[in-house]
This record gives sequence, C-alpha cells and structure tokens, in this order.
Amino acid sequence: MSYVEFRMRAIMDAIEKIAEAGDVCPTNRELGDLCTPEPIPDVGNLLPRMRAAGWITVKHRGGKRIITIVETGQKTADPWLDTSGGVGAQAGLDDASNNPFEKYAEAENRKVKRDPCFACGIPFHKHDELGCRRWRAMG
Repeated sequence: MSYVEFRMRAIMDAIEKIAEAGDVCPTNRELGDLCTPEPIPDVGNLLPRMRAAGWITVKHRGGKRIITIVETGQKTADPWLDTSGGVGAQAGLDDASNNPFEKYAEAENRKVKRDPCFACGIPFHKHDELGCRRWRAMG
C-alpha cells in the first residue's frame, strides 16, 4: 500500500465513522483532523482521487456536501434537511464533478457536423466529398 493509499484509507475510515454516527460531513480541515494515526492536511487533494477510484460519491451545494460510501451505501447526514418538519431544501442538489477531465469528455461527445478538421479546416461532414488528404479517421 502506497503512502497516498494509506492516507486515503485513513480519510475513508473517518468518513465511515461520521456516516455511522449520522453526522453532517465536516470541512476538509476538520475531516483531516479526525484521521488517525496522524492528521492529514491535504484532504481536499485526496477526495477527488477517492471519487475517481470509485470509493465515494459527492453531492455539493452551497459549500456543503453529502459523501456516500460506494461499497456500503452509507452516507453522511443531509446538511440541507429542514428539521422543522417541512420539505428539505434540496432543489439544486447535483453531482459535483471534481474531475476536471469529465468536462472535456462531455465536449468530445458533442462534436457537431460543422466542426472543422484540425488539419485542413474543412468541416468533418464534407471530408468524403472534398477528400482531405491530411485527415484520417481517429479511432
């Protein structure tokens, strides 16, 4: 186990304890202080790695979050829950993308016919008609 994995495991243990207790997810700094055997100062850098590894999912809104442990389904308490007995204020709750490359993957899937060839500038849908010699199928 690498040192990064060791620290990720320590953060995971702290999240599991928080979820079992039914508490709201603390800030990154507070979460790092809960880790044992020593506090972890860079929780903000490790949570996206844990999300990318499939250990957790995170829902953000307004600086608060719910962390769900994928393996067990446990989650931290809902910070937006209306405890007065009314409906929770969860409008706008969405999956946060902590992985910056997901934005680019979405854009790649939305290519439009008018997008020009990177080699010659001819629109992709006209390559068959005009025969760009520098263009080759990417695959």
